Amino acid sequence: EDRRVGETIKYHILSVGGIQVYSLAEADILLAVNIGSEMMEISASNRTTAYDIERNLAEVREDLARIAESSGRAVPTLVCVTKSGSDEELLALVRAGATDVGENRPQELMRRGELLGGVGLYPTLHEIGNLQRNKVKYIIDKVHLIHSLDSDRLAAEIDRQAKKHGRKIPVL
Repeated sequence: EDRRVGETIKYHILSVGGIQVYSLAEADILLAVNIGSEMMEISASNRTTAYDIERNLAEVREDLARIAESSGRAVPTLVCVTKSGSDEELLALVRAGATDVGENRPQELMRRGELLGGVGLYPTLHEIGNLQRNKVKYIIDKVHLIHSLDSDRLAAEIDRQAKKHGRKIPVL
């Protein structure tokens, strides 16, 4: 199942014009997806702790900085996608310093955005999954970047809803 999730995400990125690179040195955005079983392998107790999350985030950031420096490029934006992670794990991730969080379902983006805002945490939110036109109005005032533009009609709806809020939303 985890492989299907990874392949689905890769398909969506490629279907909207993204490219797959084989080196972090070539990446402008790194999409880090937390798939349940991968998390469980990290934690000996079968429960990821805030310390595990903080340590893992720091390691990924160090790797990105090292690779960026060695390639002469800017450090890519790290978008943390919690996928099957719990709300507690999401809170720990943002408290550990994650500044960009991606959700693949608009309902989860809204719910988790409210959860984080309720405790004074305001990461940059990304919509990374398939987005239906009728859902745009619910996320347009919360999302920073939509990673899944797949039609002219969706682009028009994003533009229409964004104008209502005086915003321009970047899309991929």
